Amino acid sequence: MTSVFDDDDSEPSWLDTENDKTHRKEIEPLLFGSGKLSLDDPTGEDDGNNNPGNIKFGGGYQNQHKQQQNQNNSNDDDETVGSTKSKSSAVSWQPWGGEKAKSKPKSYGSTSTNRSSLWTIPTPATAPSNNNTNDDNGNGNGNENSGNQQQQQPDPTSSDAGDYSTVITYNQTSGRPDKPNRDWPVKVFFVIQTYALLTCLTLLNSQLLPIIFIPLSKFDKAYLALKIYMCIFTIFFMIVEIDRPIPCINNTIFLVTYVTRGFVYTFFGLICFEEAFIGKLQEEASTSVLNFSWFAIANRVSAIALISLGALYFLMGIFCLQKIRNKYVYGDRAKLKAYRTAMKTFLA
Repeated sequence: MTSVFDDDDSEPSWLDTENDKTHRKEIEPLLFGSGKLSLDDPTGEDDGNNNPGNIKFGGGYQNQHKQQQNQNNSNDDDETVGSTKSKSSAVSWQPWGGEKAKSKPKSYGSTSTNRSSLWTIPTPATAPSNNNTNDDNGNGNGNENSGNQQQQQPDPTSSDAGDYSTVITYNQTSGRPDKPNRDWPVKVFFVIQTYALLTCLTLLNSQLLPIIFIPLSKFDKAYLALKIYMCIFTIFFMIVEIDRPIPCINNTIFLVTYVTRGFVYTFFGLICFEEAFIGKLQEEASTSVLNFSWFAIANRVSAIALISLGALYFLMGIFCLQKIRNKYVYGDRAKLKAYRTAMKTFLA
């Protein structure tokens, strides 16, 4: 019996001190960690460059913290608009104080003039200013002239819209803007435009002369209506040839495109030929050489001019000369517009 009671009075195994020490070694790492402080970003972003994994306490931490601040300052100078470098709001844990200091967030919308990269968009805020130069004579007009010598583009809302940039030069002595020279293709197209306008005037004249000098009572109604329609179309042709920004005219494809315009001109030329043959109004049946219809001659001249002009426009459209014409003519208009603006600034 004595041996049984002795076994019951013995201490249980969970009170053993050796077991207590072993259990303590297993629990301490779970409760208090391994004794190393982690400086990872609490937000969950892991940046290996700015936040190293494990940093020791003491002087090594201070030196490494200073190196990290210097690296962040250098990164601030290298950052540009549109940079794809990932940045995280680094949080520095103070080893002795307990407070955490967040680094200053970096701005992605900065337009500082001392920053540049391949992705920097030139804006008035980032463009370097050239207003500190003077002219050769030292008159102090360099600021005004340098501002005028920048590239000037036409109004995008006008019919001359396009990438037709111009540079205005100035006289070195007087500072007066130099008038731009006109290229030879512009002169050729200007001659064609002048010929087209004269042809339209001839057509309008051939249609108005019978209406003016012949009484309306002697006109057939259909013939009079044809004359009126011809006059209206002639006015449209003249507006098209002047080439000004009129929406209802610019949206008319058959008048703007060279190929279809050539077809229209030849069609009206054939109508004038028909009028020359059957429209000898008030012509006397006489064998006299002096008695002949002047109206028929006017119709014949306008018909020949219209057919030749229509054939010319048709060939220009076939060889795609309309784009070349627009390039040179609109570029010349942009130069003249920039020249007028510079002259207004010079005379002001």
